[in-house]
Amino acid sequence: MTHYHAPQSAPIAALLAHARVVTAVLDDLHLAWRVVGGAARGLVCAEAASDVDIEVVADTTTDVWSQLVALFPQALHIDTDKPVIRIRINHQWFDISVTPHYDMRLAAATRDFTMNAMAVMPDGRFADPYDGIADLRAGVIRHVGAAFVDDPLRVLRMMRFAGMYDLQVAPDTVVAARVASAHASDLTPERVWGEWALWATRSHTPGAGLAVLATCDWLTQYPMLADLVGCPQDPVYHPEGDVWTHTRHVCNAIARSAESLTDDERLVVMLAALCHDLGKPATTTTKADRIVSPGHAEVGMPLAAQFLTLIYAPAHVHGRVIPLVGEHMVRLGATPTDRAVRRLAQRLHPATIALWGYVVSADSAGRPPLPAAHEADAVLAMAEQLGIHDRKPAALVRGHDVLACGIPAGPLIGVWLRKAYDAQLDGAFATHAAGVVWLQRNLGDEPTADVVRSNE
Repeated sequence: MTHYHAPQSAPIAALLAHARVVTAVLDDLHLAWRVVGGAARGLVCAEAASDVDIEVVADTTTDVWSQLVALFPQALHIDTDKPVIRIRINHQWFDISVTPHYDMRLAAATRDFTMNAMAVMPDGRFADPYDGIADLRAGVIRHVGAAFVDDPLRVLRMMRFAGMYDLQVAPDTVVAARVASAHASDLTPERVWGEWALWATRSHTPGAGLAVLATCDWLTQYPMLADLVGCPQDPVYHPEGDVWTHTRHVCNAIARSAESLTDDERLVVMLAALCHDLGKPATTTTKADRIVSPGHAEVGMPLAAQFLTLIYAPAHVHGRVIPLVGEHMVRLGATPTDRAVRRLAQRLHPATIALWGYVVSADSAGRPPLPAAHEADAVLAMAEQLGIHDRKPAALVRGHDVLACGIPAGPLIGVWLRKAYDAQLDGAFATHAAGVVWLQRNLGDEPTADVVRSNE
């Protein structure tokens, strides 16, 4: 459990020394400044910030930009809701924002949450004008002031921070978030996707972040998630409750198990965990006094695609999340066959059996108080043995092999490559040489013109 407290002088001094490469220039320009945002919060939460936010007192961003650009030619002017000057020095980003307020409390009043309204002053003092540390200790995320409702993205930021620090929303902030929802359609795709990506890759308790959306009535933005709330499950297999509760547990399980993954991999498995049961509301029924959801994995695939579109996920994320959703119910038993594992790897591509294992294991772990089963272990072991845990089987027979056997260039090449690959997956051969032999032996079954047309 994290203990939040005002930072000691040593970490403050280290942060100021780190920022000196930029703040020394600001001093030379006679600009007042303070370190704010994630860098200040990181001192309280004992975490390193990915960038250093520096707030400068000036009339306009343009005034500061004109002075800094000559000194830092690499500087970027990012024109978002709050313009930022970005400077990269020695692999570290420094973000410079501008406020007209010399008074730190007045400047902090425009920030989103109390935990983000803290600052480190040039003389080493730590300022917490809106009691952000107290809110963190209480497990609460609270907005600073009336400006919160002007930017609906702050609700998604709240989702992200709640997932990072396991926070609940203060009652007055719930009201403000519901007001902000009226402007949700004004958000740009880049900002929306940015917050969802950070939720997926930075959350320690992502289920707490999802709870924010429900509490603040923001599930209306994502109807396929809203449908999970109250969708029943069989209590024998799902004593934890409805599908929404299960989904939050599964996302938390992913966060616990996926720490060794890259951000890109964690992004995929977290979104797959979030989407894995989207097909249940449409398929759930009662049969012989049991609640069942036959075919929900397949039904969930287009719903996952719709959700990923709503959050503006890029195409390469769609391509891996959707097959993980469609295959998450596959169970190959304690002794899976080579063929079944190869076929699974091929169906999952461009996702992998390794990523599938995380989703399946988290699905099992997301049913407290039931213990987690280990249904993916045998498949993962077999995939490792076959060398396909992180890729689909590479085709052993290539186009030039088909040409060398006398098949003329044209549609028949593709037909025979597909036939050979299917045979390879079924275990007909395991080496290139054996694949060529198989091809030569089966050329007597050359497809007819009708078959060729059906495959074009």
